[in-house]
Amino acid sequence: MAAEVAGELAHEVDMEVCGDLLAQAGATNTAWSKAQPPAISLLDHYDSFYARLLEGSNIIYQNTRKVQANILVCGLGVAAIISASRNFVPSGNAGVGPYLLGTYGQFTVYVSPDFPANEYVLGYRGTGLFDAGYVYCPFIPITPSDLLRTDDLVGRRAWMMSYGKRMINSNMYCRGAILA
Repeated sequence: MAAEVAGELAHEVDMEVCGDLLAQAGATNTAWSKAQPPAISLLDHYDSFYARLLEGSNIIYQNTRKVQANILVCGLGVAAIISASRNFVPSGNAGVGPYLLGTYGQFTVYVSPDFPANEYVLGYRGTGLFDAGYVYCPFIPITPSDLLRTDDLVGRRAWMMSYGKRMINSNMYCRGAILA
Protein backbone atom coordinates (compact mmCIF):
# COMPACT_ATOMS: atom_id res chain seq x y z
CA MET A 1 0.00 0.00 0.00
CA ALA A 2 2.88 2.36 0.75
CA ALA A 3 4.17 2.01 -2.80
CA GLU A 4 0.70 2.78 -4.20
CA VAL A 5 0.36 5.90 -2.05
CA ALA A 6 3.86 7.06 -2.98
CA GLY A 7 3.06 6.53 -6.65
CA GLU A 8 -0.14 8.55 -6.40
CA LEU A 9 1.58 11.42 -4.60
CA ALA A 10 4.39 11.43 -7.19
CA HIS A 11 1.74 11.48 -9.95
CA GLU A 12 0.04 14.52 -8.39
CA VAL A 13 3.33 16.39 -8.03
CA ASP A 14 4.32 15.59 -11.64
CA MET A 15 0.98 16.92 -12.90
CA GLU A 16 1.38 20.06 -10.82
CA VAL A 17 4.90 20.72 -12.13
CA CYS A 18 3.79 20.17 -15.75
CA GLY A 19 0.89 22.56 -15.23
CA ASP A 20 3.28 25.18 -13.84
CA LEU A 21 5.53 24.87 -16.90
CA LEU A 22 2.58 25.34 -19.25
CA ALA A 23 1.16 28.31 -17.32
CA GLN A 24 4.46 30.10 -16.69
CA ALA A 25 6.37 29.60 -19.95
CA GLY A 26 8.06 32.89 -20.80
CA ALA A 27 7.76 32.75 -24.59
CA THR A 28 5.28 31.60 -27.21
CA ASN A 29 6.10 29.83 -30.45
CA THR A 30 3.84 30.36 -33.46
CA ALA A 31 1.27 27.63 -34.03
CA TRP A 32 1.84 24.78 -36.47
CA SER A 33 -1.08 23.63 -38.62
CA LYS A 34 -1.97 19.95 -38.65
CA ALA A 35 -3.72 20.39 -42.02
CA GLN A 36 -1.77 18.60 -44.72
CA PRO A 37 -0.72 20.95 -47.56
CA PRO A 38 -1.41 19.76 -51.12
CA ALA A 39 1.38 17.83 -52.86
CA ILE A 40 3.19 17.06 -49.57
CA SER A 41 3.02 13.61 -48.01
CA LEU A 42 1.59 13.32 -44.52
CA LEU A 43 4.90 11.97 -43.20
CA ASP A 44 6.84 14.91 -44.68
CA HIS A 45 4.32 17.33 -43.21
CA TYR A 46 4.58 15.73 -39.75
CA ASP A 47 8.36 15.97 -40.01
CA SER A 48 8.00 19.72 -40.59
CA PHE A 49 6.75 19.98 -36.99
CA TYR A 50 10.35 19.36 -35.89
CA ALA A 51 11.40 22.57 -37.67
CA ARG A 52 8.78 24.46 -35.64
CA LEU A 53 10.23 23.01 -32.45
CA LEU A 54 13.71 24.12 -33.49
CA GLU A 55 12.33 27.64 -33.97
CA GLY A 56 10.99 27.51 -30.41
CA SER A 57 14.36 26.28 -29.18
CA ASN A 58 15.99 29.25 -30.89
CA ILE A 59 13.52 31.60 -29.15
CA ILE A 60 14.74 30.19 -25.83
CA TYR A 61 18.36 30.65 -26.91
CA GLN A 62 17.67 34.22 -28.02
CA ASN A 63 15.93 35.04 -24.71
CA THR A 64 18.55 33.44 -22.45
CA ARG A 65 21.70 33.84 -24.56
CA LYS A 66 22.73 30.63 -22.85
CA VAL A 67 20.71 27.47 -23.58
CA GLN A 68 18.55 25.77 -26.19
CA ALA A 69 15.62 23.49 -25.45
CA ASN A 70 16.31 19.85 -24.72
CA ILE A 71 12.94 18.72 -23.33
CA LEU A 72 9.41 18.80 -24.67
CA VAL A 73 6.32 18.28 -22.51
CA CYS A 74 3.18 17.84 -24.59
CA GLY A 75 -0.45 16.85 -24.71
CA LEU A 76 -1.77 13.69 -26.32
CA GLY A 77 -2.50 15.28 -29.72
CA VAL A 78 1.08 16.54 -30.03
CA ALA A 79 2.34 13.13 -28.90
CA ALA A 80 0.44 11.50 -31.78
CA ILE A 81 2.14 13.81 -34.33
CA ILE A 82 5.58 13.19 -32.83
CA SER A 83 5.05 9.42 -32.64
CA ALA A 84 4.30 9.34 -36.39
CA SER A 85 7.45 11.30 -37.32
CA ARG A 86 10.65 9.87 -38.76
CA ASN A 87 13.20 10.97 -36.16
CA PHE A 88 11.17 9.83 -33.17
CA VAL A 89 12.64 7.03 -31.04
CA PRO A 90 10.11 5.59 -28.56
CA SER A 91 11.18 4.80 -25.01
CA GLY A 92 8.79 1.89 -24.64
CA ASN A 93 7.44 3.45 -21.45
CA ALA A 94 3.83 4.20 -20.77
CA GLY A 95 2.58 5.15 -17.42
CA VAL A 96 0.11 6.87 -15.20
CA GLY A 97 0.28 10.64 -15.37
CA PRO A 98 3.20 12.31 -17.15
CA TYR A 99 5.55 9.76 -18.67
CA LEU A 100 8.60 9.58 -20.92
CA LEU A 101 7.47 9.07 -24.52
CA GLY A 102 10.92 8.93 -26.14
CA THR A 103 13.32 11.19 -28.01
CA TYR A 104 12.54 13.39 -30.97
CA GLY A 105 15.78 14.66 -32.47
CA GLN A 106 17.45 16.71 -29.71
CA PHE A 107 14.37 16.69 -27.46
CA THR A 108 13.46 14.27 -24.69
CA VAL A 109 9.66 14.04 -24.94
CA TYR A 110 7.28 13.71 -22.00
CA VAL A 111 3.50 13.38 -22.31
CA SER A 112 1.20 14.99 -19.77
CA PRO A 113 -2.45 13.92 -20.00
CA ASP A 114 -3.54 17.12 -18.18
CA PHE A 115 -2.15 19.31 -20.96
CA PRO A 116 -4.59 20.48 -23.60
CA ALA A 117 -4.23 17.87 -26.35
CA ASN A 118 -2.65 20.18 -28.93
CA GLU A 119 -0.31 22.22 -26.71
CA TYR A 120 3.31 21.76 -25.70
CA VAL A 121 6.12 23.40 -23.76
CA LEU A 122 9.73 23.37 -24.87
CA GLY A 123 12.28 23.82 -22.14
CA TYR A 124 15.79 23.35 -20.94
CA ARG A 125 16.59 20.77 -18.29
CA GLY A 126 20.01 21.46 -16.83
CA THR A 127 22.34 19.44 -14.67
CA GLY A 128 22.56 21.75 -11.68
CA LEU A 129 20.97 24.58 -9.78
CA PHE A 130 22.80 27.31 -11.68
CA ASP A 131 21.31 26.32 -15.02
CA ALA A 132 17.79 25.52 -13.81
CA GLY A 133 14.71 27.26 -15.13
CA TYR A 134 12.36 25.55 -12.68
CA VAL A 135 13.19 24.01 -9.30
CA TYR A 136 11.29 21.32 -7.42
CA CYS A 137 12.69 20.61 -3.93
CA PRO A 138 11.10 17.98 -1.68
CA PHE A 139 12.12 18.61 1.91
CA ILE A 140 9.92 16.12 3.75
CA PRO A 141 9.69 12.79 1.93
CA ILE A 142 6.49 10.79 1.77
CA THR A 143 5.76 9.94 5.40
CA PRO A 144 2.92 7.89 6.92
CA SER A 145 1.36 8.68 10.28
CA ASP A 146 0.93 6.07 12.97
CA LEU A 147 -2.08 3.82 12.57
CA LEU A 148 -4.97 5.27 14.56
CA ARG A 149 -7.96 3.19 15.64
CA THR A 150 -11.36 4.79 16.00
CA ASP A 151 -13.94 3.65 18.57
CA ASP A 152 -15.38 1.19 16.03
CA LEU A 153 -11.89 -0.35 15.55
CA VAL A 154 -11.42 1.01 12.03
CA GLY A 155 -7.77 1.81 11.36
CA ARG A 156 -6.82 5.12 9.73
CA ARG A 157 -3.46 6.29 8.46
CA ALA A 158 -2.56 9.65 6.92
CA TRP A 159 0.21 10.31 4.40
CA MET A 160 2.03 13.55 3.85
CA MET A 161 4.92 15.16 2.08
CA SER A 162 6.19 18.69 1.79
CA TYR A 163 8.05 20.38 -1.04
CA GLY A 164 8.80 23.71 -2.61
CA LYS A 165 8.72 24.61 -6.28
CA ARG A 166 9.45 27.77 -8.18
CA MET A 167 9.94 29.05 -11.68
CA ILE A 168 13.43 30.58 -11.65
CA ASN A 169 13.77 31.68 -15.28
CA SER A 170 10.62 31.57 -17.42
CA ASN A 171 12.72 32.47 -20.49
CA MET A 172 13.96 28.86 -20.50
CA TYR A 173 10.47 27.73 -21.55
CA CYS A 174 8.48 28.30 -24.72
CA ARG A 175 4.83 27.38 -25.17
CA GLY A 176 3.37 26.30 -28.50
CA ALA A 177 0.31 24.77 -30.09
CA ILE A 178 -0.89 22.72 -33.03
CA LEU A 179 -3.87 24.03 -34.97
CA ALA A 180 -6.33 21.28 -35.84
